[in-house]
Amino acid sequence: MTTTSNGGARRLRSIQGLRGVAVLLVVLYHVGAPIGAGFIGVDVFFVISGFVITRLVLSRSASTMRLSLRDFWAGRVRRLAPALGVAILLTLLLSVPFASPVGVQGDTGVTGIASVAWLANIVLATLTLGYFADSAVQNPLLHMWSLAVEEQFYIAFPLIVVAVLWWVRRRGKANRIRPFAIVVAIVTALSFLASVALTYSNLPLGVGPTLAFYSPVTRAWEFGAGALVAMLPALVAARRAQWLAAVGAALLVVSLVVIDDPTIFPGYIAFFPVIGSALICYAANSSGERVLSSEPMVWLGDRSYGWYLFHWPLIVLASDFLTAAGAALIALGIAHLSLRYVEDPIRHRRRWSKLSAPKLWLLTSVPVVGASVLLMVASSNHWWNQSVETYAKSVSRGVHPIQTLCQSATPLTERKMSECTFGPADDGEPMILIGDSNGGMYADMAARAAKKVGRQITIATIPSCQVADLAIARPKVRLTFAVDCHSRYKDTLKWLSTQPKSTVIVASGSSIPDLDDYILVDEKSRVYEDGADKERAWASSLERSYKAIEAEGHTVVPVELIPQWSDPDGTSWSPKDCQLIDVLRDRTDCESHRSRTTMDKEQRHTLAAMSEAAAAVGATSIEVRDLLCAGEECGTSKDGVGLYSDSAHLTPAGADLVMSRFVELMSHPPR
Repeated sequence: MTTTSNGGARRLRSIQGLRGVAVLLVVLYHVGAPIGAGFIGVDVFFVISGFVITRLVLSRSASTMRLSLRDFWAGRVRRLAPALGVAILLTLLLSVPFASPVGVQGDTGVTGIASVAWLANIVLATLTLGYFADSAVQNPLLHMWSLAVEEQFYIAFPLIVVAVLWWVRRRGKANRIRPFAIVVAIVTALSFLASVALTYSNLPLGVGPTLAFYSPVTRAWEFGAGALVAMLPALVAARRAQWLAAVGAALLVVSLVVIDDPTIFPGYIAFFPVIGSALICYAANSSGERVLSSEPMVWLGDRSYGWYLFHWPLIVLASDFLTAAGAALIALGIAHLSLRYVEDPIRHRRRWSKLSAPKLWLLTSVPVVGASVLLMVASSNHWWNQSVETYAKSVSRGVHPIQTLCQSATPLTERKMSECTFGPADDGEPMILIGDSNGGMYADMAARAAKKVGRQITIATIPSCQVADLAIARPKVRLTFAVDCHSRYKDTLKWLSTQPKSTVIVASGSSIPDLDDYILVDEKSRVYEDGADKERAWASSLERSYKAIEAEGHTVVPVELIPQWSDPDGTSWSPKDCQLIDVLRDRTDCESHRSRTTMDKEQRHTLAAMSEAAAAVGATSIEVRDLLCAGEECGTSKDGVGLYSDSAHLTPAGADLVMSRFVELMSHPPR
């Protein structure tokens, strides 16, 4: 994403124009423009960096067969660090009033420190578990991952160059290009294979695709493609070079259309934008390209680094008073000022010319680290404000020692379930709580209810896994979960077959039949997409599950689905969307309220399916919606007390609100 100085290599205007295309793709994608996979702009940047840096190091080492690592890295610091420091400081400043004190500010501070340490990709991989995850977009420094990958390339690549030059000098070779090209080709091929393997791997929690996306190892082949092109001689005539550029541009356009699943990217599909960019770079090296060399494109390319730095923080943090497009345009203006007053003067040594690179890095990094720590400390202490502390505690999932102990991805048949059995052993029928994290959120409350009435209960919940034999999917998107839910479903039934006759409480939080962007798939790969079709399929699946449980002598008691704050289009309420300024001004701005009629209508297919399945086996359900909604109004809070920690999970206070129904069930089981 950076513009290389011309120290030793002539500047190609068309490459600057290609930078303009790359940043435009990214920005248009982030503002929600209908351009398809605009995120491939980052891949274009990676190819450009490999191309430009290779030309630079080859030019500098042409006469001496040596490369000064100190000079190279100093040049990178002078080019990258000043604008990066300014951008992060501005983001941290804006995050004080306009980011949520519940998690987001702390994550922003951590990412800020990682960004100046050139480790943002590693930290973000841990924080987000995926660039395209819903929670990731709340981080205003999310885009720093790609800069970290580039910076890691700038550390590793010249080391390869120095090693090859040393070998060439030792062997007395005159041609340094061939061995260098062989090494780069090998690294590029291995990196591509690693990228494909990890992208399509089935590691838990989507670790494979996450590593493939964020890791410099799996992205190195994109830089390598640019590097290899830079080493090719300019053998193509100008007219043919224009054709190559046209083919490259066509591949970029095709990429925007055919890459429709970001969850399996980069993978082999990244081959299209990478090769397209490489062809354009080669054409530029041969003759240049008239459209990309035009003044508007070069102007935009010159400001691409700054625009990339500033656009995402403004889009995220100014969303309450600026449209995404408006924020992006303001960011372009800031990028222009950054180029004129920060980047060019320092890079060309018109300012701070006597400041060494290490001191310059410290000058730009120490304030960022200090500001990041202050933001993290203030956020963790709720800004020493009672309103902020009250809000943070009201939406917290709190401490759930029983859920923490007993909700596990480990199969039930492999667990020591005695550790998750609570209450006195008596002559009454024991109880078992199964389900996903929506069942787990009741665990501590259910254990207290059992103790209160003198009953025994075993907690046996599995995160992300409903008690059903249908798979949850999204069209053209591969979902990744911590466990194989279908195998856990079978294991749960097997474990239940070994238990004494019990009252089995089934609590799951899936509202898939009412979510437009999710589908259901059965064992025969039959797909259910329409709401009514999903309702029937879900009802049948639940009925089969309930019958299978009752066939083992148990009594099934389903728990009614809680009102959930997810819209059919996939958007949802989250306390992390609540800005600090909103909490200080009026905490009710952070709450969401809807009528009971609206909530029931939005989840009608799921509620109908659960009701139909329960009726089919004559099961008595635990009704909770009337307790969570005050009369005809449902809310994420009630009488100032937070009921939800996110769109689909209750806080301890929310779970306690329905405790009376669990006590009633345990006192009078439905036998």
